[in-house]
Order: sequence, then structure tokens, then C-alpha cells
Amino acid sequence: MASAQQVMLSPAELAYLHSSLSLTPPIRPDGRKANQFRPLTAETGILPGTNGSARVCFSDGTEAIVGVKAEIEKTRVPPGAEANEETAEKRTEGQDGESKGSNDWLEMTVEIPGSRDDDAATVFLSNMLSEALLADGEFTKKLRINNRFHWKLYLDILLISPPLSYPLPLLSLTTHLALLATRLPRLKSEGDEDPMLDRKSGWTGRDENSAS
Repeated sequence: MASAQQVMLSPAELAYLHSSLSLTPPIRPDGRKANQFRPLTAETGILPGTNGSARVCFSDGTEAIVGVKAEIEKTRVPPGAEANEETAEKRTEGQDGESKGSNDWLEMTVEIPGSRDDDAATVFLSNMLSEALLADGEFTKKLRINNRFHWKLYLDILLISPPLSYPLPLLSLTTHLALLATRLPRLKSEGDEDPMLDRKSGWTGRDENSAS
């Protein structure tokens, strides 16, 4: 089974597209300007059991949904390391003394109609989306709670309709919108205490008051 639907073009069609797009200004097949994005509809907060979610639909009918779930997780101690405050602080700081995170604090799954989870196209899209979030380390730094705990985010990305074109822009935009709409609860705890959640801040995750 093919990993994704591919548009088959004849040599004449390819030559026409290449020549029209090479003009100044370029002529796009759908009449849009070179800097004009495709029309779309977007909404957030569509999945009530998540900390953030979004749905984006392009004018060609392709649609994607992304849900974000957050949980508090204990930061793992490397084997042989002493579990004291000094070691924990060094473990979560970089060479410049700034707090840092781990790529393991983000888990992403991508589902495409007609494709397996281990399909090359699905794995490629997942890697591209993950790299965009994790490359500079700034995203995971924001997930750090203290030296002992951090937030772990689970991103479920679903392409609703079979891809009529390259799906990365749609999936990337929907993921970005879902993360912008993600809300995490305030913490009543301080320092390296076990995290205590403020129920009034709209926590929709685990039922525990503290991480165990």
C-alpha cells in the first residue's frame, strides 16, 4: 500500500508548472499570489479531555486535528548519580548554568490515513515536526518544573483526510496552534517540593494533587 496519495503528472504538466512558477512574478495553478497562503478554517479547544487542541482545514478539504496532553513526571537520575540537590541541579543545567530540558519530555505520534505507524512517510513527518520543536532546546526548557520534576507532553497528530498534497504545512500549522492553545495549571508548591496543582487554574489532566 502506498504511504500517501501522490499526484501523478505528465511531463507536459510538469513542464507547464515549472515554467509558470519560474516567472517573475510566478503564476500559481490556483491563481494565488506568491506570498498568499491557502484559505483555511481553524478552531481550538475541540477536544475536552486534553490540555490543548486544534483543528485546521484547508480549502482543498484536507483536515488535521492535534491534541496535547500534559502529565507531571519525575526527572530520571542517571545510574550511579547521587540523588542530592547539587547533583540534581547540575543534571538540569547546561554549561552556561541555564536550565535545560530533555527531548524525552515530548512524545509525538502522527497518524495518516492508509499509512502504518512505521511507514517511511509517517516517520519522516514525525521527525520533521519533532526537530522543529526540539532543535534549539528552548521548548523543553519551558517544561522544567524544578530539579526533580518536569512536564511531559504527549502530542497526537491526526490527518483526517487522505493527503492531496504535501501534508507537512498543514500538520505543522495545526501543531503550532494546538500548542498555543495549551494551558497548564499553576503550581502551589515552591522550589523542589513535590508539585501541588492549583485546581482553580483549569487542570484537565491527572486526578492526583501531587506527583508520585
